[in-house]
Amino acid sequence: MKTVRFFRLLLLLVSFSLLMPDMFAAGEKRFTVVIDAGHGGKDPGAIGKNAKEKDINLKMAMNLGLLIAKNIPDVNIVYTRTSDIFLPLQERANIANRNQADLFISFHANSTANTRVNGFETFVLGTDKLDDNLEVAMFENKVITLEDNYKVTYQGFDPEKVESYIMFELIQDEYMDKSIRFASQVQRQVITDLQRNDRGVRQAAFLVLLKAACPAVLIETGFISNADDEKYLTSVGSEQITQSIFKAFQNYYTTYKRMAVSSENNKPTKPTPTASTPKKPVTTPQTPQTTQNETITYFSVQIFATSNPIPEGDPAFKGLTGYTCSLRDGLYKYIYGQYLTYEEAKKMSLSMKDRFPDCFVVKLNK
Repeated sequence: MKTVRFFRLLLLLVSFSLLMPDMFAAGEKRFTVVIDAGHGGKDPGAIGKNAKEKDINLKMAMNLGLLIAKNIPDVNIVYTRTSDIFLPLQERANIANRNQADLFISFHANSTANTRVNGFETFVLGTDKLDDNLEVAMFENKVITLEDNYKVTYQGFDPEKVESYIMFELIQDEYMDKSIRFASQVQRQVITDLQRNDRGVRQAAFLVLLKAACPAVLIETGFISNADDEKYLTSVGSEQITQSIFKAFQNYYTTYKRMAVSSENNKPTKPTPTASTPKKPVTTPQTPQTTQNETITYFSVQIFATSNPIPEGDPAFKGLTGYTCSLRDGLYKYIYGQYLTYEEAKKMSLSMKDRFPDCFVVKLNK
């Protein structure tokens, strides 16, 4: 018995020594990507002549995960599903939120009554072109009707009623910048590498993106309703597309790491107080006088966000003056105007769309 206990203790010590590096590394949060294979189980998604969307999505999701695991082993990969099971939209987002995801990637294949339509497109959450993309959003959101008590879970949201989508107008997505950045990298990489029909980066009211508390994109890899796209997606396309998406992810992750290091190096240090140094009053220009616990909420229009600052008078501003710039999350964010209501800010953003197509309303506090 003593010998058995000794070997058990030895095994425990060896196991602990092997785990120690990971335990000490745990102080620095690993980048977590959640890869979502859309549809599954009793929900086949779009159905082509020879394939089902749920199968295409799963294969691509697994392909991308394997590429990341092989080439960037320090990334934590979480799958929403690895087999043919049904998963509610809310649970897909819950998986991302429970794992404190840094990025959420959802794979889908599109379908439309017009079988000539084809191409590759990447979506982020939004409503700027709600009417244009309403059909695809309705189709993807319709899956919630397969869930028990979906009206309770999604607070009365009806995926087949246009009026339900008005709620998206009031959503301020704090992850919009990073979502657009990654979506743009994905779209550009796939089109450059594979010369697929470029349908661009679009905004649509997808519930799964709304519920994920992190930068999130939904990728429509092709139209299963188009014979050529379906053939491509079920053959070499699965690996080729995920290779290109991996390149985009690698670039995004490299930028993430660089910004994380820069942010750590630029953390302010607390000065050491000395008796000979008199305290000087600190004043902040253009800051409203408020009490200690009072917060002022207002709405502004974000023109764009960049990794590097843009000098005043640069052609990128197209003659606009009166904007402000703040550095947040490693990005220089250029903001215009301060409005008391969302409606006022939205009206201004619509008037600026011709000069700044990617501008959107943000909710800020001070």
